[in-house]
Amino acid sequence: MSQDQSNNKRPTQEEKETIKSAESIVDECHIEQLIHDSKFLRVDSLLELIKALIFLSPSSEQYTHSDNDLIKYDRDAVVFSLEILIKVVLQNRDRISCIWLHVRNHFYNIICHSSEYSCFLERIIVGLLRISARLLRREELANDVLSSLRMLLIIKNNIIRKISRRIAYGLHDLLRTNAANIHSCDDWLTLFSILQVIGAGAGASPIITSPFQQQNDNKLINSC
Repeated sequence: MSQDQSNNKRPTQEEKETIKSAESIVDECHIEQLIHDSKFLRVDSLLELIKALIFLSPSSEQYTHSDNDLIKYDRDAVVFSLEILIKVVLQNRDRISCIWLHVRNHFYNIICHSSEYSCFLERIIVGLLRISARLLRREELANDVLSSLRMLLIIKNNIIRKISRRIAYGLHDLLRTNAANIHSCDDWLTLFSILQVIGAGAGASPIITSPFQQQNDNKLINSC
């Protein structure tokens, strides 16, 4: 009972002033402008920004299970840095070939090593779908983007049930706006396999669970 009382105590006047000061500093930083202006950065500077945002969130070695594993991380801060990363990627979609490998591999590490549901994992998956829907508007990137969506097929069964609706909404938006840019039979197989898994509880085929293709990696690297 004493612990509950301590958790529910109101902030002191000093704490209120500290919070107000912190909010003022954040406002003066104009973070939204920093994100928007990232499209004017040189490629090497943009890449360093992407690496820094990735560094702020747990890596595959640091994050392995659920929210309980984020003890040494502030959960809100981790999700916040992730959202900034996604916005920077979307803002620089015209230069995506030079940063996508880093972002995609980061997403894959989190998804692959997660054995339980967490808010952070959900935002990773939603972010992947948001980025994919925007990038598919460029036909030259369609195969690379849809190949990356295969990582959704390695999500653990106990997790997929909790986020299946999110994935379904994301795929619906992707297909509604970009179906005309999907031409490969393999890409359609990937999408239908994801729909089967989230809608009918089917198991993913081993043939298409490999999320990356070496030729796509080489193409992206060479384009930089």
